[in-house]
Amino acid sequence: MVRRGYLAGVTTSSRPALRRAGQLPPERWYPANDDRVHARFIEAGGERLRVLEAGPSKGPVVLLLHGWGCSAFTWRHVLPALAHLGHRAIAVDLRGHGLSDKPDEEAAYTTPALVGHVEAVRDALGLAQYAVVGHSMGGVLARELMFRDARRLTGAVFISPAGFGRIRRREMGVLFSPRLVTPVIPLVVTRTAVARSMRHTYGPNAEPSPREIDDYWAPSQFPAFVRASRHLLHVFDWAPPDPSAFRDRDLPPMLAILGTHERLLDGVATEVYLATHVRQARLEVIEGGGHAVHEDSPAQVNALLASFLAPGASSAAR
Repeated sequence: MVRRGYLAGVTTSSRPALRRAGQLPPERWYPANDDRVHARFIEAGGERLRVLEAGPSKGPVVLLLHGWGCSAFTWRHVLPALAHLGHRAIAVDLRGHGLSDKPDEEAAYTTPALVGHVEAVRDALGLAQYAVVGHSMGGVLARELMFRDARRLTGAVFISPAGFGRIRRREMGVLFSPRLVTPVIPLVVTRTAVARSMRHTYGPNAEPSPREIDDYWAPSQFPAFVRASRHLLHVFDWAPPDPSAFRDRDLPPMLAILGTHERLLDGVATEVYLATHVRQARLEVIEGGGHAVHEDSPAQVNALLASFLAPGASSAAR
């Protein structure tokens, strides 16, 4: 359940300004009515951010980083599963997303700026040692965090990660979202458009439920969220790093999870890059999984996470 006064932490950039008929008000967003997951606000780097937590406070920490245009809601199947295994699972609404602050400056959404943002979250939460799991854009952040914070990381997991191959049709998205049209973009983010997008990111293993569509549509009631998504499309670095970045470095154990029905990434190029240049990573491919493989195939993904994050498993993989 959402605790009393929880939404008092919502700041100006995260207050509804465009709620349309049928859109969920913030007090009904996940994890409302799920007492396995606790929601709260923290301050990190001068910003107010929403954090979801599950599991024992003294358990091994797993930090979950969502993808572009998502929120901590994307981890709804993972948070309780990790908590059940004794982990302290933490998912954050990243800057610009969910109920967290949404700066208007493009510079706040570059890759270095967002990596610094995640480091500020880590410090605000007091994480001395942790594993990181990143989906899509969050995979880029997890990768960069791994390079910068390897000594603290017990492992890194990349789920349908950007930053290891090409993003399909990104150039078209950039072309059709010049700064001039930013004010009208929220008007075209309808529930129907969100449902279509979700079906495109899911594989044949599952179909998004009406409530899941509602939760994904809900953030568009904040125009600042739509502006942040546009900024990320234009200034975030989605490209893979030079392969030398993975050579001759003491990096933590890595797991990469892809689906066979990946439509947003160039799945073949991603697999080739990982197999050729990131040989430290264990690669798992889930039959029928889409880009949101942790949502359409949660049992398979959670089983892989449980095995990888089990006590002693990561250290044995070094």
